[in-house]
Amino acid sequence: MAVEFWILLATALGFTARSVRNLLTARFLPLADFATLSIVYYAVPLAVLGFLSINPHGLAFLHPAAADPGLALMSMRYVVLALVSMEGGRILAGFRGIPRFTMSFRLSTGTETRVMLWFMGLFTLFPLGIYFFGFAEFFSGYASEYYTPLATLGNAIIYSSIEALGFTILLALILGERWGRVPLKTFIALALLILVFVLAVRAKRLEVVSALLPAGILLAASRQWLRKPTSRMALAAGGLLMLIVVSVLRVSDSFSWFNLLYYTFTEGVYAGHSLPGIEERLQTLTVGYEHGGRFLTALLAFIPRFLWEGKDALVYQGDLALRGVSPLGATSFLAEVVLQGGLVAVAAVYSLLGFLFQRTMSFEPVWDEGLKAGILPLRFGVYIVALVIFIPHWRDGIIPAIKLSVQSFTVFLLIAGFHYQASHRRRIVTGTALS
Repeated sequence: MAVEFWILLATALGFTARSVRNLLTARFLPLADFATLSIVYYAVPLAVLGFLSINPHGLAFLHPAAADPGLALMSMRYVVLALVSMEGGRILAGFRGIPRFTMSFRLSTGTETRVMLWFMGLFTLFPLGIYFFGFAEFFSGYASEYYTPLATLGNAIIYSSIEALGFTILLALILGERWGRVPLKTFIALALLILVFVLAVRAKRLEVVSALLPAGILLAASRQWLRKPTSRMALAAGGLLMLIVVSVLRVSDSFSWFNLLYYTFTEGVYAGHSLPGIEERLQTLTVGYEHGGRFLTALLAFIPRFLWEGKDALVYQGDLALRGVSPLGATSFLAEVVLQGGLVAVAAVYSLLGFLFQRTMSFEPVWDEGLKAGILPLRFGVYIVALVIFIPHWRDGIIPAIKLSVQSFTVFLLIAGFHYQASHRRRIVTGTALS
């Protein structure tokens, strides 16, 4: 058993090392490599601690299944299967060749006007969300949450506005790449101040990082100094250090070497509990396979409540299977895929994800010529949403990851505009059909 575990661990770390290299050297961050880091982060640290029975300061094992070496070994099997399956999907996508881009958006002065209007609308919505949530409650810190209908509405407005600000900043910067000058700089500066304000007051790391990441991705792809591995490594290390500091401050903990290391992996360790927890419940027949039902529920979750009053009862019914195995509400996409059908579900889902991630990246070869022609490939919108919303929310499970991605992609379409070139008006860009 020990030999198998170490072979699986070495395989996972090999995939991780390759993905880190690709993320540091590729022009646009590859989706599959970013997904690899997520898979490993939310499963491997806890699996290693569980297999070796190491429980630093008594903080690692929040339920008994996490300390079971047998379940830790099974977790590593699922991790490696997911990584290998995703790689297979990437390879299969490569055989399809470069796709024909039959949908894209025009970049024009009308786009700038639309972006400006979105900035103005979001600047109005954000304080309105704070008003509904409650000013005193908003400023009371990270751990304060309120679940009255008005507070819930305010909370949704606040973080939806933050997410949309990220896309709006991105579109303004894309126009800057197109024209050689960045428009709406005052609006961008104000938006950045709002994001810093939210980070300082509420210490919401994932939401603020998700809003800043689109602009960071574009800058990393368009600025020569940011395309150097050393520059990216320094920025990533600086960003990670800042997030660790925020983690320590928001719980009023002390700074120490242990805490710095602990808060580097704490998110992954907590979310990682759902995998051995689900494994145990499947083995003891406490729960049964869902056979893909959670994916269908995720799509239904996009329907507004005013159109379907009983939606929440169905959407959140799946949380019962995770009750008791997801400390602090943290779960993982991999654990919930396992719940859909074990090894077969993991192989099928991650093969499909690898294929789709690779096909989505096909906008990259035509990016520069597309900007010169005033064209933004629709696949770039899919790429951004997958990178900043879908994969980061794997720590929340299948339903939030898919639901938020669909909502975010809708917002991106509204900001970018629905004016796309039909296939019969295709333009040839660098030998590739792009419309």
